[in-house]
Amino acid sequence: MPEIQVKLTEFSELIDNYTAEFVGREWLVEQVETLLADPGCHFVILTGNAAVGKSAFMAHLAASYPQWLRYFIRPDSREILLSDDQTFFLTVRGQLVTFQPELFKPEKLEIIVRHRSVALETKLEKFTMCEKEQSWLI
Repeated sequence: MPEIQVKLTEFSELIDNYTAEFVGREWLVEQVETLLADPGCHFVILTGNAAVGKSAFMAHLAASYPQWLRYFIRPDSREILLSDDQTFFLTVRGQLVTFQPELFKPEKLEIIVRHRSVALETKLEKFTMCEKEQSWLI
């Protein structure tokens, strides 16, 4: 991949804050790189107890690999960012347009999200289900 001269602005302040005093975990970076080098691996889920540095590590990866897509739902452990499906898709879309514009052919510009919600009321023995389809042109 050619070197990319674009810097994503999404979450740049959050990433800067988390990485200012980040203590490297090279062993973990190596594990993530090894997993993602496998063509069959498309994502990695990072889990851990509260306050062990998951967000800081992900911010470190975002700073180290600016061409990787990123989306944070929290600026810190106390506050949640505005995060809904439309915000997520629009943010990631902007990143994809920047790094992989060939994906955005006119016939591929619609995202369809199907929501299924189920309500169950046992006292009335009533069962309702609704389906909703939304699409956004991005």
